[in-house]
Amino acid sequence: MNALNLSGKNFEELLSLFFCEIADDDYYDVVARQLIKDYAESVQSLIWHLSKKRLRAIIFGLGCSGDKKWRDILLKFVDSEEGLVAAEALDALRNLDFFSYDLVLTHLHHASPYVRSSALRFAKKGLANQALAFLVDGLSDDDAIVRQSALDELEGVATIHELHRVIPLLNDPDSGVRDAARWLIDRINEAPSIG
Repeated sequence: MNALNLSGKNFEELLSLFFCEIADDDYYDVVARQLIKDYAESVQSLIWHLSKKRLRAIIFGLGCSGDKKWRDILLKFVDSEEGLVAAEALDALRNLDFFSYDLVLTHLHHASPYVRSSALRFAKKGLANQALAFLVDGLSDDDAIVRQSALDELEGVATIHELHRVIPLLNDPDSGVRDAARWLIDRINEAPSIG
C-alpha cells in the first residue's frame, strides 16, 4: 500500500478510490484513513450508508484519527451484528483511549472471535495488569484467533507464574498459536525476575 499516493487528492477523487472494488481490505483502510484525515466531516454523512467492508475501514480511520470526538459514533457500532465491524469499533475506541469495563464484560463472550479478540486488546489497554485473568481465560477459547490474541496481549503482563498456562499451547493445533506461545515464553524467560 506504500505505492498508493493519496496526498493532494480532493474528496471526489478519494471517494472514487474508496468505492473501487479491490480484494485487499488494507487498501480500504489506507484510503479511509486519508478520507478521515482530510474530509472527516464529509465522511460522517456517508457512514450510515456504507457496505460492511467500507464501514469497517472508515471505523479504522476514525480510530487512527486521534480525535476523541468520534467516540459517540464508534460506540454505536460496538454492538453491530457484523463481527468485523464491532471488533473494529472496539479497536478504534481503544486507539482513542476510551475504556469501559462493561464493554469488556459484554464482548468477551461475543459470538465472533474477532470481537472477543478485540475485547482482550481493549481490556489490556484499559486494565493493564488487572486484565491478566481475562487474558488467561482467552488462552482456552475455542477459536485460535482468540487464543493467539490472548498470547499476544499477555506480553508485559504474564510472568513466570503464568508459564504453566502458556506451555500447553506449544501443542495447539494452530501454527499461529504455537508461534505466539513460543514467542511469549521467550519474552517471559527474558524478563528480569523480581524478588
